[in-house]
Amino acid sequence: MKKRNIAILLLMNCVVVFLGFGISSSKASFIVPESNFNTCKTELLWNYTMGDSGRGLALTPDGKFLAVGSWDGNLYYFDTSNPIPLWNKTIPGIVDQVAISADGNYIIASSDNYMFYLFHKSSSTPIWNFTAGDNIRTVAMTPDGEYFVIGSWDGYVYLFDRSSPTPIWNYTLGNRVYAVDISSDGEIIIAGGVNIGVNVFNRTLSIPLIWTNNSMSTVYGIDLSANDLYLVAGTLTGVTGTIFLYDILNPNPTQQFETSETFGHVSITNDGEYFVGAVSFEFRFYLFEKGISDPVWNYTTDDQIGQVGISGNGNYIVVGGYDHNFYLFNRLNIYASLQKKEMFILKTFESGGIVWSVEISETGEFLAFISNDDNVYMFHNDIGEHSQDEPSISFGNYFLIVILGSTSLIVVITIMRNKSIKNKN
Repeated sequence: MKKRNIAILLLMNCVVVFLGFGISSSKASFIVPESNFNTCKTELLWNYTMGDSGRGLALTPDGKFLAVGSWDGNLYYFDTSNPIPLWNKTIPGIVDQVAISADGNYIIASSDNYMFYLFHKSSSTPIWNFTAGDNIRTVAMTPDGEYFVIGSWDGYVYLFDRSSPTPIWNYTLGNRVYAVDISSDGEIIIAGGVNIGVNVFNRTLSIPLIWTNNSMSTVYGIDLSANDLYLVAGTLTGVTGTIFLYDILNPNPTQQFETSETFGHVSITNDGEYFVGAVSFEFRFYLFEKGISDPVWNYTTDDQIGQVGISGNGNYIVVGGYDHNFYLFNRLNIYASLQKKEMFILKTFESGGIVWSVEISETGEFLAFISNDDNVYMFHNDIGEHSQDEPSISFGNYFLIVILGSTSLIVVITIMRNKSIKNKN
């Protein structure tokens, strides 16, 4: 073989091996040994002590503003760069549920005295309030703060725009409403509760109910993807807990998974590709991928689970536990093989009590939780390289590249050796 051909083979070998190691190097942040996970830079920014345990929690997508409802009867409003509230408002009863617009300008809150309040961030004086027929245990708001929905134990779903305390409409479902959500444009409203199934409404229709699926006895959690195409529901029927994924306009679920305990709190990514669900009495939460029936991963804590959340981009997951722990996971940190979708704890933070509610920003950069140690905690998570998309080349393909490179090197060495022997002869 001519020297030029040998040189070409050597060059090709170098290119292949270089590509293999280049891919390995550029994706190193995704292949992190378990022992290195606790070196991730997640820090407690501050904590604030209220007069009693926190209950309701809402964080803006950019993590800049935070609303907290407490058993001390106060609604607290924070700029998250400062541990001192911008203001707090005393409301009769326990402030149980809160929601906030994407820019932080509007806040809604409900209490156990059947009252519902709308605030602007500039003042602790409510713009208006509304009284339902029973406790209001679930609220939701559009990102622009124009529309919001509440669900009450009086069996009604109430829809509002912010201009008036008179509902646009209310719809009776006949039993306690445990969970509601609303689409980004306010067109679609979803609700579920005790013996009423999953219900989807349209804001503009004279008869707003589009469809209902009451195959389950109780719906405990509901979440709608930010692209308004998918909804996930955590349910119980008899002794069987089921998590359902629906296309928003189809009453028949596209995906479901069953356990022997209740699926409670749920959360879904902006594009609906990933969702998580808590099975509190199993002490476990599950991660699902759209189109795959079985969970791609699950994790067991030391006690019941309060809430779960997944960042809008799907990279980070937070979990609050009755074991007093706040857990943070990174879906992109995978040990041994990218194709196994294994995950490990990035961080745990032990509070002085049960972690009731958790929140996570759009990218996972900001995290918050409230505990029955009377504190609200605010964290910054240095997402760094972990914010990038999943690598398109698997760990197995990396090894294939290295093997091919090594094989070509062996071929070149063999050819050169044979040529050397021939020249000697």
